[in-house]
This record gives sequence, C-alpha cells and structure tokens, in this order.
Amino acid sequence: MNQEVSQAIDELRKVFHPSPVTVTEDGAGGAYVLVEQVYLGERYSPQVSWIGGHIPSLYPLADIY
Repeated sequence: MNQEVSQAIDELRKVFHPSPVTVTEDGAGGAYVLVEQVYLGERYSPQVSWIGGHIPSLYPLADIY
C-alpha cells in the first residue's frame, strides 16, 4: 500500500483506539479496512458496531461517492 493510505490507516487507529483495526491490502496500493467494536453510545441498541471500507490508492485525491 502507498504512503498516503498507510498514514490514513494510522489516523484511523488513533481516532478509534482501543478498537481493533484490521487491514487487508488490495494489491493496487490501497487497502480494505475494518474497525471493530466501535462504541455508538447508550442511546443505541446495540451499543457497539463496526465500520468497514476501502481506501483507494489515489487517496486523498480519489473521488469517493
């Protein structure tokens, strides 16, 4: 994965600490990312969920829709 994508993953790890962050390289310079055990708050049921997505190799200039 390229440097920009790696830095984005480092930022996710900092923001969502201590939630586990799983990364799988996509083979084209980007990565698939899964953040597990994200606390949503007491107001929600379930109170914990996950977030997943793809950071493309063109990040931060990629068009994401």
